[in-house]
Amino acid sequence: MKIRKATEKDLPAVLDIFNYEIIHTPYVYLYEAWTLEYITAWFKEKQETKFPFLIAEHDSVVLGYAYYSLFREKEAYNTSVEYTVYIHRDHRGKGAGYQLVHALIEIAKKQNIKTFIGGVDAGNAPSIAFHERMGFTQV
Repeated sequence: MKIRKATEKDLPAVLDIFNYEIIHTPYVYLYEAWTLEYITAWFKEKQETKFPFLIAEHDSVVLGYAYYSLFREKEAYNTSVEYTVYIHRDHRGKGAGYQLVHALIEIAKKQNIKTFIGGVDAGNAPSIAFHERMGFTQV
């Protein structure tokens, strides 16, 4: 498995992963699937920040992705980020999520990030279990 920076060529795979979650789960809080045009514009905006967007892949197949953004736009939160990680439904439980989050944490340390926040719906038991295994504390 390889962890690398996302490129625009990854967006169809990212879109497939994300739209599946929008359509089939209640955990994303969106009701309309994204379009390739929308995610491309979103990705280009994301690339203008100092924050990473990573891909986990194996044999040229995108297994999942992760990124983080500023937690809040207030000065006191300048060293706090909220991260997102999604793994393709066919590749869960194989370590991609762990490797992606670990890679994000290492980048965050180099960027002097002090607080690393993941927002997880209270009903998303698999995500809660994943975060507990990663050593995160529920607050």
